[in-house]
Amino acid sequence: PLMGVHVIKLVPKTESATKTVEKGLKIIAVIKDSPAAKAGIVRGDMLLKIGEVDLITSDDLFAAVKRYQGQSVPVEFEHEGAGAVAQVALN
Repeated sequence: PLMGVHVIKLVPKTESATKTVEKGLKIIAVIKDSPAAKAGIVRGDMLLKIGEVDLITSDDLFAAVKRYQGQSVPVEFEHEGAGAVAQVALN
């Protein structure tokens, strides 16, 4: 199954950092003509949720994409600091 993104997990440098830094996965690359690219998701966005799956680790992303393979699902993400939702058709 393919969504067409490469992600990293941002980890706070100190324990006093806010929990918001830990939520979501930062997109470091979007594959051209991929489902994510067609949905308007771009490098630098933060993936927060696919369908009903909260994205905390990259394993969550793989599990969600596998779970919803072949379906069009809502993907919650943060773009330029604002929340957004896009329907993504997962291959």
